[in-house]
This record gives sequence, structure tokens and C-alpha cells, in this order.
Amino acid sequence: METPQTAEAARDAAERADIKQRAATGAALVAARGLSTQLLALAGNIALARLLVPNELGAVAFGTTIVTVGAFFADAGMGAAMIRGRATPSRPELEALLGLQLSIAATLTLLIVVISLPFGHLGQVTALMALAIPLMTLRTPGFVLLERELAYRPIVTIEFIESAAFYAWAIATVAIGWGVWGLATAIIVRSALGSGLMMSRTPDGVVRPRLGWSRITPMLGFGARFQAVGVVNIIRDLGLNLGTVLIAGVSTLGLWNLAYRVMQLPYLLFSSLWRVSYPAMARLLAADEPARPMIERWVGLAAVATGLVLAPLAGSATAFVPAVFGSQWTDTASVIPCASAGLMIGGPISVATGGYLYAVGDAATPLRATIAHTIMWLLTAFATLPVLGVAAIGIGWGAGSVVDAIVLGRGAVRHTQARIAGLLVFPAVGAWLGAAAALGLTARIGPSIAAGIAAVVISSTVYMLVLMATCRDRAFEVRQLVIATARGRWAG
Repeated sequence: METPQTAEAARDAAERADIKQRAATGAALVAARGLSTQLLALAGNIALARLLVPNELGAVAFGTTIVTVGAFFADAGMGAAMIRGRATPSRPELEALLGLQLSIAATLTLLIVVISLPFGHLGQVTALMALAIPLMTLRTPGFVLLERELAYRPIVTIEFIESAAFYAWAIATVAIGWGVWGLATAIIVRSALGSGLMMSRTPDGVVRPRLGWSRITPMLGFGARFQAVGVVNIIRDLGLNLGTVLIAGVSTLGLWNLAYRVMQLPYLLFSSLWRVSYPAMARLLAADEPARPMIERWVGLAAVATGLVLAPLAGSATAFVPAVFGSQWTDTASVIPCASAGLMIGGPISVATGGYLYAVGDAATPLRATIAHTIMWLLTAFATLPVLGVAAIGIGWGAGSVVDAIVLGRGAVRHTQARIAGLLVFPAVGAWLGAAAALGLTARIGPSIAAGIAAVVISSTVYMLVLMATCRDRAFEVRQLVIATARGRWAG
């Protein structure tokens, strides 16, 4: 006979299972949106490159950087603070959040316009594009409420629609003679359309901005530490580019830039998991999911999934890169195996523990991890660049990823006493062995498309053999999770 206690336990278990399914489906949706958006951007950029001259594209690229940084600081991290709370944010809290962000956005926009306008054509383009910053903030309440519920279908739909609208407007207006102004106004169109669609999908209706400092104050500390991670990443990227130019020249920076673009393939996996893990962890903890087994399971599954991507990528790099991009880019391939080796450790730890630490309010540990990652990456890269060339950046990236994993892992262990190091060993070893076998093959037969395909087959086969021998259950669980997620994704 079912008692009230067993009925409640069954409801709790069903709720946790539903959260996990929504998280898995959300990750798949985010990854699919990322891939489709990249393909759309490739086609759109090809069309725009044929219609504009380099200095026009450069002006818009500069303005886009300013807008991106401005929107980042206008966010202030307050939305992230609201995602982790047990209770759904009230309308007055959302109004105060929007009021704060709009105030910051308006101030930043005014400063950008005033500073930019005296700098001629470039300044005028930048000033126009800056008008998009306040428009971007209007979507924040909707994002907070939807991400709390792991409702990623409307989010990714809106993001794809606004990307499609951006390229449609840009190509059409540039083609009729607007030139760079067509591309600049496309930023405003995209922001207005995306925010309008999000406001129409906000569960509580349109949120109006109000000033309510007392409602925001308790979240300032967490928001500042959350946002500080992004600041450190911006500083790292700028410092890495500048240091590379000063030490090794612009050509090496070009090699690194291509390597970074190639590495966006595994980052489709990481970015989708990073985005979903924080709200998923927050909801699971609110549903009283035990933290330790949750962390251990996520690390184990993420390690297996990471190897499936990184082993063939690292193993085939020296064959595919010269064959696809040309022999002048051969040195680019040296970045990918080194970076992938470190990401086999850092990637699974970060996607499994970063979201958990934010969910329990520990934004300090991810910040320390990001700082340590940045220091290790830059020191290693700059110290070895004169000797190793662009490969040094990959070594630094890999070393930084390991340091990042150590800091995040210790933070998670401190909170949960989880045992996670052993979960990484066999997937990492399998990926390294598979990549090494494939690299040995391509070193003998040389770069070509055929060699790249053979390298993918060899690295994947070795990796799967190691998984079957050491962690078969996790490998099959990943397989079942992918199948279940795909069915949920396309069914509903």
C-alpha cells in the first residue's frame, strides 16, 4: 500500500528525472543551434565579403567588439544570480534587475557615442551600433525565467531567428547600396527583434524596468564574481594575442587564430554543457538531488563524451589541416593535439563542477580557477613561443586546462567529498592513445584527406576499445543518453 511518504518520494524522483531529461534536451538544442548558426554565419559572411571591402568589414568588426564588451558589462551578472535561487524571481525583482541593467546600458551607450563620434567614419559606425546595447538588456527577464525552467526550445529558436534576420537584413541592405551602414543597422535589427520575441515569450508577460536597489543588493557579490570570470577571459584573450604578436609576429597570430577556429568543434559540446549545467544543477539541488553522486556521474559521462570528440580531432589534425587549408597552415595543426590533451582533463571537470559551484553560491572558486588557468596558459605559451612557435600556445592551453580542473575539482570535493579524479583516467588515456596512434600513422604517410579519414577511424577505434575494456557501462550510458535525447529533441 502506498503511503504519503512513498508517494512524495515518487513525485520527487519523477521531478528529478524530468529535470535531467530537460537538461539533456537543452544541451542538444544549444549544440544544434550553435552548429546551425555557424553554418548560417559562414554563408552570410561569404556573401557580405563579396559585397563589402575589407575596411568596411573592419569598421563593423571594431564596432561589434565594442558592443559585445558593452553588453557584457551592462549584464552585471545579476541575471545569473537569479537563476540559482530556489524561489522563482518575483516581478518586482525582475523589474529591479531590468532597471539596473538598462541604467548601466544607457550610460555605457552614451559614453560610447560621445567618445566615438569625433573619430570620423569608424566612430560614427561604432556609435550607431552601440544603440543596440540597451535593446539587448530587454530580454534578460525572459532569459532568466526560461533558463531557470530549462526551457531551451524558445531560447534557441529566438537566437536562430535573430541570427537569420541579421544576415537577411545585412545582405539585402548592403546589396541595395547602404554599404557598411546596412551591416551596422543589422546589429540593431537583430537586437530589437530578439528582445521583442523574448519579451513576447516571457512567462510573466512584459516586465517594465523600475529602480529597486534594495532588491538587487543581496545579489551584487555573486553577480560581481560571476561577471569577473568573463573579465579575466577577455584580458586573457587580449593578452595572448598581443603577446603572440610581440614575441612571434603577426604570422604566428594568424596560425593561432585558425587553430582556435578549428577548436570550436569541441567547444560546441563544451559550450552547450556549460550553458545548461548551471541552471540544471540549481534545479536539481532545489529538488534535493544528492550532490556527490550527481557530480561523479556528470564527470564520468562528460569524460567519455569528451574523448569521443577530442580523440579523432587531435589524431587527424596533422593530416586534415594542411590538406584542407593549404600547406602554409601546416604549423597550425601542432596546436590541436596539445590543447586537446589538456582539455581531456579540464573539459569534463569544468562542465560538471562549474555549474554546481555556481548553483551553491560559490562563485569565488570558478573565478580562482579562471585566474589560475589564465596565468598558466600565458606563462607557458610566452616562455616557449620563441622555441616552439605556435605549438607553444596549444601547450599553454592544455596546461591551463589541467590547472583549471585542479582548482575546480578541489572546490567541488570540498563541498561534496566526491571522488572524481579516477573517473577521468581511462577516458583520458584512451583518447591520448588513440590520438597518438593516428598521429603516428599520418607522420608516415603524410597529410591528405584520405590520411585524415584513416586517422579518425584509428583514433576512434583505439578509444572505443579502451572504453569497452575499462568503463563499458559509462560508454553505454552515454550512448543511451544520446539516443533518448535525440528522440526527445525531434519528438518534442
